[in-house]
Amino acid sequence: MLHMENTDVIIIGGGAAGLMAARTLAKAGKNVVLLEGRNRLGGRIHTLEHGTSLEPAELGAEFIHGDLPITQSLLNEADIKYTHASASMWKYEDGKFIAEGDVIEHWDRFLESIMQLKHDMSIEAFMQQEFSGERYGGLRESVRGYVSGYDNADPKKASAFSIRKEWQNEHEDAQYRVEGGYCTLISYLANEFKQAGGHIYLNAVAKDIDWGQHHVTVSTDIGITYQARQLLIAVPLGILQAEVGLKATLSFDPPVDYYINALKSLGFGAVIKVLLEFDESILV
Repeated sequence: MLHMENTDVIIIGGGAAGLMAARTLAKAGKNVVLLEGRNRLGGRIHTLEHGTSLEPAELGAEFIHGDLPITQSLLNEADIKYTHASASMWKYEDGKFIAEGDVIEHWDRFLESIMQLKHDMSIEAFMQQEFSGERYGGLRESVRGYVSGYDNADPKKASAFSIRKEWQNEHEDAQYRVEGGYCTLISYLANEFKQAGGHIYLNAVAKDIDWGQHHVTVSTDIGITYQARQLLIAVPLGILQAEVGLKATLSFDPPVDYYINALKSLGFGAVIKVLLEFDESILV
């Protein structure tokens, strides 16, 4: 058993959320231990610092979508530069490259209608209720594609209120790339945490959590245990929804069925990201 004297908080998960929490708590004077199951920090942020082109390649999160005050203030604090990301959309069809248009017919009416929605429903149900018929076929297809592709959500399950809230905050011109890759921000948070006295353990796959009032013991898959007064869990939703017996499953004693059942009612999307490198560029 690894019992660190006066450990206040154990954090499970070394992605952006876990690191931000760890840094905040450590700077507030708490003694914090962070456990990360992988051999690296960052979670869904994973930058290859030097690809074959000697440019950073993002295997995970790539852009800052919108003017986000917390993210941008952290980047400014760390003196990490970020630049506007601009691009044009093209599709290849019938042997030709075609520029995709930005204007979607009836889009303004769609935005006006969804803003007036009083009771939540799935985005698919909303489209069928408000924009049925052949006239709006293109609009329905565009909305479904955007929800499925950009938001990684099932239109039959995604909340219209949630989509409305997100799209309200979308600003097409406010898209940024982090110079050097997102890993620079992860490294900054980790260094800040360690300088404030925090401890990071990689390859520490949390399995069993024994908890009670003012105490918690976390055991890893290789039998090492950590003790603290409180626990903060910052792992992906998929881990919390995993069936018993899988490698990443967390087991709680006493059980927390109420919370696990609530978490299982949530959904998340999946993305397979493919990076292509070309030997030469062709101007279209």
